[in-house]
Order: sequence, then C-alpha cells, then structure tokens
Amino acid sequence: MIWIGIDAHKRVHQAVALGVDGVLGQKVIANTPAGCTELVRWANAWPERVWAIEGSGSLRRGVAQFLASRGERVHEVNPRWTAQHRRGLRRPGKSGRKHDIPAPTRGPCSCGTPRLSAHLRASAPAERTRAFDKLSMSFFAGTPLDMALRDCGIVGFAIVGLVLEIGIEPTVSHGADLGYVPIVIADACGSVERDARERSLASIGYSLFSHITDADTFCRLLRAAGGAAR
Repeated sequence: MIWIGIDAHKRVHQAVALGVDGVLGQKVIANTPAGCTELVRWANAWPERVWAIEGSGSLRRGVAQFLASRGERVHEVNPRWTAQHRRGLRRPGKSGRKHDIPAPTRGPCSCGTPRLSAHLRASAPAERTRAFDKLSMSFFAGTPLDMALRDCGIVGFAIVGLVLEIGIEPTVSHGADLGYVPIVIADACGSVERDARERSLASIGYSLFSHITDADTFCRLLRAAGGAAR
C-alpha cells in the first residue's frame, strides 16, 4: 500500500508518494481541474494507494472531493494536528539537524537539492537550527524570521525549495526590501512551469539586489569558509 500525501495551497498542490522504503516520487501541480487530472495520472503508477490531504479547509476539501469523485480513497488531515506534531519534535537546546532540516529530496527542476541538503545536514550549527511554519507567500510575512535573523546579526540568506515563482520570488523581494542580501540557489528551487521559472529568475536577477548561484558553487564556497554560513 502506498500513501500519497498532498500539501494543498491556493495556487499549487505538492504531492509525495511514500512506501515502506521511503519517498517513491514527488509531483507539483497547478490547483486546477487539469492539474488534478494530471495528478491522478501520475498516481496511477501505484494502483494500491491512499491519499492524505493537508491544507486549509476549503483548499484540501476541493482536491479531496475531486479525488473521491474518481473513486480514490482519501483522508483529510487537519493542519493543526501536523503542526502540533512538528512542534513536539523541536526540543529547546537540542540540535535541529534531525527534525528541522528535511531529508534530501528531488523535485521538479531541483537537481541540486540532494547535494545541498546533505551538506546542510552535516554543517548546520546545533544551537542555531530552527524551523518556522510558512503561512503566506513571503517567508517574512506572519513569521518571526526577520526578528530572528536580526537578533543573530545575519545580513544575508540562501534560499531553496518550492515553488520558485510562487513563494521564493516574493520572499527574495521582501528580504531585499528589508535590507538583506538574498542568495537564490537556482538548481535547488523547484518550479511548476518552466516559462514562469525563467521569468522569476530574470526578475530576481534584474533587480541587482540578489545573487543567483547553483548548489555546487554554494557548497564549495561554504566548504572554503569552513562551513561557517552566517
């Protein structure tokens, strides 16, 4: 039996297929009927499957109803439950390596992610690794990230993950407005649409307030600096 977890958002849904041996596959789709149909086609690779959908009520309910109408077995997960579980995993004074940095994964257009995640897991400062729940487009909106960075005297940040044209670009722009120097590790940032990805990278580069690099270069520079990412 394969479990497929979905993190439902306003504009995209992120899906991960999990088996006894770990992650079997990942998929990012647009929150549209065509996107949901594409998701089902992708999931047909695992005939014996169950869906678990997390997100705000209206968002998860829409994709849940779509899947149920096609005979899929669906469980809706209240995000409060998983948030409480994640908070329980964070222990003050302990290293955040195990819980706060995800295991290396490979998503769309993210060939650099596994190497970068492995490097971060090995070099993350034990007392400074923290995780925040991202609730909006920009990671700086509705989180204590700005306060935490300023308290640590950090003036720049590197950013990876999903989705470049939806969450990462607003975070980079917001961070630059706040006076930080954002570093976008392009091959470790996933995208939904290639054209939208290219527009986002062009916009980030055009502002001249940010740097764009790749995972190999970033990890090499970290190693050269003794792994001291500040």
